[in-house]
Order: sequence, then C-alpha cells, then structure tokens
Amino acid sequence: MKKIILLFTALFFVVGVTMAQTENKSGVTVSNDSDGNKVVVKQDQTDDEKNVSDVTITDDSDDNTVNVGQEGENLKSGVDISTNSSDNDVVVEQSDEDNRSKVDISNSSNSNDVLVDQDGEGQGSKVNINNGSTFNTVDVDQDGEGQSSEVDIYNGSSFNEVYIDQDGYDNDSKVDVYNGSSFNEVYVDQYGDDNDSDVSISDVSSDNDVEVDQDGDGNDSDVAINSGSSDNDVKVGQDGDDNNSDVTINSGSGDNNVDVNQDGGNNTSDVAIYNGSDDNDVEADQDGGDNTSNVAIYNSSDDNDVNVDQDGDDNASGVAINSSSNDNDVEVDQDGDDNTSDVAISDGSDDNDVEVYQDGDDNESDVSVYNGSSDNDVDVDQNGDDNESDVAVYNSSNNNDVDVDQYGDDNTSDIAVSNGSSSNDVDVDQYGDDNTSDVAISNGSSSNEVDVDQNGDDNTSDVAISNGSSSNEVDVDQNGDDNTSDVAIYNSSASNEVDVLQEGEDNESYVSVYGGSSFNEVFIEQYGEDHDSDVDIYNGSSYNEVFVDQRGDNQDSDVSIGNSSSDNFVSIFQEDKDNYSDVAITNGSDNNTVNVFQDGQDQESEVYISDGSDDNQVTIDQDGKGHYSNVDIFNNSYNNTISVQQDGSDSASYITVDNMSDNNTISIIQK
Repeated sequence: MKKIILLFTALFFVVGVTMAQTENKSGVTVSNDSDGNKVVVKQDQTDDEKNVSDVTITDDSDDNTVNVGQEGENLKSGVDISTNSSDNDVVVEQSDEDNRSKVDISNSSNSNDVLVDQDGEGQGSKVNINNGSTFNTVDVDQDGEGQSSEVDIYNGSSFNEVYIDQDGYDNDSKVDVYNGSSFNEVYVDQYGDDNDSDVSISDVSSDNDVEVDQDGDGNDSDVAINSGSSDNDVKVGQDGDDNNSDVTINSGSGDNNVDVNQDGGNNTSDVAIYNGSDDNDVEADQDGGDNTSNVAIYNSSDDNDVNVDQDGDDNASGVAINSSSNDNDVEVDQDGDDNTSDVAISDGSDDNDVEVYQDGDDNESDVSVYNGSSDNDVDVDQNGDDNESDVAVYNSSNNNDVDVDQYGDDNTSDIAVSNGSSSNDVDVDQYGDDNTSDVAISNGSSSNEVDVDQNGDDNTSDVAISNGSSSNEVDVDQNGDDNTSDVAIYNSSASNEVDVLQEGEDNESYVSVYGGSSFNEVFIEQYGEDHDSDVDIYNGSSYNEVFVDQRGDNQDSDVSIGNSSSDNFVSIFQEDKDNYSDVAITNGSDNNTVNVFQDGQDQESEVYISDGSDDNQVTIDQDGKGHYSNVDIFNNSYNNTISVQQDGSDSASYITVDNMSDNNTISIIQK
C-alpha cells in the first residue's frame, strides 16, 4: 500500500508540473520505516520556468533509491536523509547553468550513497553529514565553470567518504570536518584554472584523510587543522603555475601528516603550526622556478618535522620557529641557482635541528638564532659558486651548534654571535678559491668555539672578538696559496684563545689585541714560503701570550706592543732561510717578554724598545750563518734586558741605547 500511495503522490506532482507552466515543484517523502522504494523525478525546463525537487527519506527508511534529473537553468534539488535512515542511494543530475543541489544526511543515518552530477556553468552543490551519521559516500561531479561545492561533516559523523570532482575554471570547493568527526576520507579533484579548495578539520576531529589535487594555473588550496584535531593525513597536489597552498595546524592539534606537492612556476606554499601543536609531519615539494615556501612553527609547538624540497631556480624558502617551540626538525633542500633560504629560531625555542642544503650557484642561506634560544643545531651545506651563508646567534642564545660547509668558488660565510650569547659551537668549512669567512663574537658573548677551515687559494678569514667577550676559542686553518687570516680582539675582551694555521705560499696572518683586552692567547703557525705574520697588542692590553711559528723561506713576522700594554709574552720561531722578525715595544709598555728563535740561513731580527717602555725582556737566538740582529732602546726606556746569541758564521749583532734610556742589561754571545 505504501508504494501505491507514493506513486499516486508522484503522479500528483507531475500533473501539477504540467498545469503550472512557470514554476514546477516535485516533493517526495519516504518515512516511517519505508524501505526499498524507487523514486524518479525528471524535470525539463522550458523558457523561464523554475523547477524545484525535494526528496525526504526519514524515520528508519532504508534501501530506497532516488533519481532526480533536472535540465535547464536555476534548478533546485534538495535531498534530506535523516533519523536512522540507511543504505539509501541518491542520484541528482543537473545540466545547464546556475543550478543548486543540497543533500543532508543526519541523525545516525548510515551507509548512504549520494551522487551529485552537475554539468554547466554556475552550479552549486551543498552536502551536510551530521549528528553521528557514518559510512556514507558522497560523490559530487561538476563540469563547467564557476561551480561551487560545499561539504560539511560534523557532530560525531565518522567513516564517511566524500569525492569532489570539478572540471573547469573558477570553481570553488569547501570541505569542513568538525565536532569530533573522525576517520573520514575527503578527495577533491579540480581540473582547470583559478580554482579554489578549502578544507577545515577542527574540534577534536581525528584520523581523517584529505587529498586535494589541482591541475591548472592560478589555483588555491587552503587546509586548516585545529582545536585538538590529531592524526589527520592531508595531501595537496598542484600541477601548474601561480598556484597557492596554505596549511595551518593549531590549537593543540598533533600527529598530523601534511604533504604539499607543487609542480610548476611561481607557486607558493605556506605552512603554519602553532599554539601547542606537536608531533606533526610536514613535507613541501616544489618543482619549477620562482616558487616560495614558508613554514612557521610557534607558540609552544614541539617535536614537529618539516621538510622543504625545491627543485629549480629563483626559489625561496622561509622557516620560522619561535615562542618556546622546541625539538622541531627542519630540512630545506634546494637544487638550482639563485635560491634563497631563511631560517629563524627565536624567543626561547630550544633543541631544534635545522638543515639547509643548497646545490647550485648564487644561492643564499640566512639562519638566525636569537632571544634566549638555546641548544639548537644548524647545518648549512652549499655546493656551487658565489653562494652566501649568514648565521646570527644573539640575545642570550646559548649552546647552539652551527655548521656551515661550502663547496665551490667565491663563496661567503658570515657568522655573528652577540649580546651575551655563550657556549655556542661554530664550524665553517670552505673548499675552493676566493672564499670569504667572517666571524664576529661581541657584546659579552663568552665561551664560544669557532672553527674555520679553508682549502684553496685566495681565501680570506676574518675573526673579531669584542666588547667584553671572553673565554672564546677560535681556530682558523687555511690550506693553499695567497690566503689571508685576520683576527681582532678588542674592547676589554679577555681570556680568548686564537689558533691560526696556514699551509702553502704567500699567506698572511694579522692579529690585533687592543682596547684593554687581556689574558688572551694567540698561536700562529705558517708552513711554506713567503708568509707574513703581523701581531699588534696595544691600548692597555696586558697579560696576553702570542706564539708565532714560521717554517719555510722568506717568512716575515712583525710584533708590536704599545700604548701601555704590559706583561705580555711573545714567542717567535722561524726556520729555514731569509726570514725576518721585527718586534717593537713602545709607549710605556712594561714587563713584556719577547723570545725570538731563528734557525737556518740569512735570518734577520730587529727589536725596538722606546718611549718609556721599561722592564722588558728580549731574547734573540739565531742558529746558522749569515744572521743579522739589531736592537734599539731609546726615549727614556729603563731596566730592559736584552740577550742575543748567534751560533754560526757570518752573523752580525748591533745594539743601540739612546736618549736617556738607563739601567738596561745587554748580553751578546756569538759562536
């Protein structure tokens, strides 16, 4: 009897459609445990008619089949499946333009299959699955331009599958999963240009799978996971140019997996993880040129893994970790030329690992660790020519490890440790020619360790320790020809240790200690020929120790102690032939000790003590033949002790004491 009544009702509305030419309406209701019914609604619009179809399946009505076919413009189809109605099949087909379809599945209605097929322009589809409705399958197919699809899954609705397929341009798809809805699968496929996809998972909705594929130019994908939603998998694939992908994970959402893959040029990927969202995995792959990837982790978001892979030229990657976000792992891989990578760790973010790999020419890497961010590991590898690496550690950021490796020519590495940042380890390795390394430790930054290793020719290393920075250790190794090392310790920086090793020919080492910097140790080793070493200690810098060891021919060592710099110790060792040592103690510099030892042939040593410099001790030991020693004491310099010993033949020693210089002791021994 129920089927007869239903058929009679349907026929009644068809008659109504025939009688009312300007607005056709079809209403079908299946209710009260009505099962196995078949409903077919067909509406064919002519002229300016408006066709409306409403189908309701409710109250434990199962296994019903509904087919709605509408052709024309401004058509409307509504399907409502509710209140424990399950295993129903609904097909809505609309063709032409500006048609609307709405499907509601609610109140524990399960295992229903809904297909919405819209062909034309300006079509709209809305699907709601809510209130504990599970295992439903919704398929929305839209072919044309200006289409819109909206799917909401909420209020504990789980294990549902949603498929959105849009073919055309200027299409829009929105999917919202919220209020404890879990284990749902959402697939969005968009083919064409200027399409938009929005996916939101929120309010403790977990274990959902979302996959968005966009093929075309100017497409946009937005994915948001928030409010304690965890263990969700999100994949975004964009093929074309000028596409944009935004992914946000926030508000205690953890253990989510996000994979963004963009193939084309001028694409942008933005990923943000914040507000206590932990243990998320994010991977962004961009293949093409002029792409941009930005990753931000902040507000106490910990243990996240981020991998950015860019293949092409003129790509840019930005990574920011801040606001007490700890134990995150970030890896940036860039293959191509003119790429840029920026990494910033700040505001008390600790124990993060950052790795930047750049393969190509003219690449730039910037890493900043600041505002009390400590125990972070930063590795930068650059392979190619004309690359630049900048690392800054500042504002009380301690115990960070920074490692920069550059392979190629004309590369530049700049490292700055400042503003009370201590116990950091910095390691710079450069392989190639014409490379430059700059290291600056300043403003009360102490107990840092810096190791610079350069292999090649015409390389330059500059190290500056300043403004009350103490107990730092700097080691510079240069292997090659025509290299230059410059170390400056100044402005009350004390107890620092500097080691410079140069192997090759025509290398130069410059060390300056000044501005009341004391108790520093400097070791200079040069192996090869035609090296120059200059050491300057001045402006009240005392109790410093300098050791210069030169082995080879035509070496040149110059040591100057001046301007009331006292109690310093200098040792010069030169081996082989034609080496030159020059020591000057001037301007009230007292109690300094200088030892010069030269072994070989035709060595030359000159010592000048002047301008009220007292109680200094100078020992010159020359072993070999053809040596020359000259000592001048003048201008009110008192109580200095000079000892010259020459072992060998054809040596000469000259000592001059002049202009009111008294009580000096001089010893010359020639064998």
